[in-house]
Amino acid sequence: MVFPSNKTAHYSGAYVTFKPGARTAWHFHPAGQHMIVTSGVALTGTRDGTILKFKAGETVWSPRNIDHWHSATPQAPMTYLVITGVLDGKNVIWKENGTDEQYLGK
Repeated sequence: MVFPSNKTAHYSGAYVTFKPGARTAWHFHPAGQHMIVTSGVALTGTRDGTILKFKAGETVWSPRNIDHWHSATPQAPMTYLVITGVLDGKNVIWKENGTDEQYLGK
């Protein structure tokens, strides 16, 4: 966590590093999230099977209430800065772990 939300600013920030192949569980953000990749290549997958690939210097907006996951590629680490909106005191709703098939796009 780089900074938490507060009574005035309804967003938080975190700087996250993933080892090669590491990934999050399925989740969504009630108020959306901006991701800025600072090193490596990031993957973000959605329930319809779409996998976005973006590299250092690129950004992605995760709209509110859209199930997705984030990961590094299987070959290399990845780091990103996220700015996440907070709605009703929550910035993320965690769900089940994804499968290898979902992560690999098979």
